[in-house]
Amino acid sequence: MTARRLADEPSLYLQQHADQPVDWYPWGEAALSRAAERDVPILISSGYATCHWCHVMAHECFEDAEVADWINRHFVPIKIDREELPHIDAQYMAALLAIQGHGGWPLTVFALPDGRPFFAGTYFPKHARNGHPGFLELLQRIVDAWRNDRDRLEQDAARITEAVRTRSRLPEPRDVADDQAAQVLMMSLQRVDSQWGGLGDAPKFPPHAALRFWQSHGDAPAAREALEHTLAALLWRGLRDQVGGAWHRYCVDRAWIVPHFEQMLYDNAQLIDVLAQQVLDTQRPGDRFVLTQATVTLLMDWVTSEGWLAAGWDADDPCGEGHYYTWTPDELRAALLDDADWAIEFFQVEANGPVDGRCTLVPRADPFDPRQATSEDADQYRHAVRVLAAERHGRPAPARDDKGIVADNGLALRALARAVLAVGSGLAERVTPLAHLLRERAEKSLPRAWFTDDQTRGRAGLDDVAALGLGLLHWGLIEDAPEFVRTSRQLLEQARLSFFRGGRWHVAQDDDFVLGTPAGVWDQQTVAPMVLLGEWLLTFAALTGDDADTDTWLAFRHQVSGAMAAAPLGTLDLWRLARLADRGLRVVSLTGQADGWFARAASRTPVDVLWLRPRVAAELGRQDLAGDEARAIICRGTVCEAPCEQPGALLERLRPSDSSGS
Repeated sequence: MTARRLADEPSLYLQQHADQPVDWYPWGEAALSRAAERDVPILISSGYATCHWCHVMAHECFEDAEVADWINRHFVPIKIDREELPHIDAQYMAALLAIQGHGGWPLTVFALPDGRPFFAGTYFPKHARNGHPGFLELLQRIVDAWRNDRDRLEQDAARITEAVRTRSRLPEPRDVADDQAAQVLMMSLQRVDSQWGGLGDAPKFPPHAALRFWQSHGDAPAAREALEHTLAALLWRGLRDQVGGAWHRYCVDRAWIVPHFEQMLYDNAQLIDVLAQQVLDTQRPGDRFVLTQATVTLLMDWVTSEGWLAAGWDADDPCGEGHYYTWTPDELRAALLDDADWAIEFFQVEANGPVDGRCTLVPRADPFDPRQATSEDADQYRHAVRVLAAERHGRPAPARDDKGIVADNGLALRALARAVLAVGSGLAERVTPLAHLLRERAEKSLPRAWFTDDQTRGRAGLDDVAALGLGLLHWGLIEDAPEFVRTSRQLLEQARLSFFRGGRWHVAQDDDFVLGTPAGVWDQQTVAPMVLLGEWLLTFAALTGDDADTDTWLAFRHQVSGAMAAAPLGTLDLWRLARLADRGLRVVSLTGQADGWFARAASRTPVDVLWLRPRVAAELGRQDLAGDEARAIICRGTVCEAPCEQPGALLERLRPSDSSGS
């Protein structure tokens, strides 16, 4: 009989494991003390509720009585929700990377009673299969080594711990050569898959940091080509659910046909953000259609009963992995009737498809691009998506993880603010309840995650505070809502108190890390904590023109300069910020009746432009940009252009900056 310690945890992932025969502990001092008391190793299993292979390993191993008996007799088992405790998960993922050079979830770690790891892996079946070692045999080997060769395990733990600590140390600041930025762009483009878009070979993940980096180089033809080529794959291949509009986590093949079906808020927020800027830059109808579809889906299907956005959707549904999202030719014929032949051909659906005989919908072209398709294709596409959405509504759906991750909700609000610029004020009305909820919660003590019934877990990290502060700031800018900008400013002051120590920024409120404090600068599946902080600092410095804000940004840039120089391809987001800072963010201040120009001009906002409308300008103390006359003033730092006195002149000046180089 197990103690069912996970049963009262608010995390859906921990609850999913509560009734297993493994005597799980949640992460905490109780588990570490119990391991020390028993003098046995720790088994750490970290995953998340929407992870397919986490479910597979749970069924094959943790629900198996024989495996559970070995675990309970010889280990103290700890189950971690990586989204609830990302700083703990990140330490052990770093250990896995040090051991085998690549990672993933489920994350399976064996550690000494003090938490230092001596072995790590990902998914294991019960018995060896298809190149995967068997978990039961692994448990038995580790027990034997613990009894008969413990010194070696402790030496392994010391070696791995030192490797992780070395990697986690932020390189010392150093000057970055003036010509290195161009070299970084060239190196990033060399990694592009020229045939299918994205980076490298299978599996294919959306390259979030690279997309943003290329977008900041929009005047460079090669960067623009890489961006558009990759976005075309992300919009019109199998990674995106064509019926619902949201993106899956990754594709298992190079050609973006078969996805791993889980959907994560952090992926969708980042892709909406990049796509919104693409619509602002190009005004292409296909991009606009997908942006509208994705944002409406986010605000309809992802908003929880508490009002925040859910963490994600499971890869599995009651009928199997991906069944909800896939189709057969017969299903299309039954749903679309006379239009089925077009859909079967256009979406490349065939009998005996690659997903248990079924197919994802993979358009053969962008149906809205006249170079690739006809106007009839666009009409047929819209019709098919509407009909199939209604048909799919009757299917058993995957489970949704309703916890609200603070950082991911902040990312989403930032993305939705940019989307409002791209598609108009109608979207703003739908986003407003979320924005107000996040502002209200920002004025309280922030956790890592919100759960139903007013439960919370974890302490907010730098990524949570900075993402939420950045989202609130941008919402305040586009809505001319000074209370949002004020709350963002207050959060920044709190961040300074919580995360700035010894003349440096840190990713956590304390340095109680078994394996060393993470640097927080490297590009990853979501936005790195230091990148979020840097963008926040840079934006306030540009808006206020205040020397203190500028000095804070420059000190931050100095702190991360060593990482940028040492690993440029791992810090593309920081290089993006440096580029925006070097060429200067353009602040467009609207005074008097010129604020009425905003609705027309906003839909052409370049990536380097910030809007400063009258009420927020007053909140920030920008009397130098105030006045009753209808005019727009465009400033870079302390240098302002002659005022625009007509909306047409403003639109002309809003064309993408030509000072950015290549």
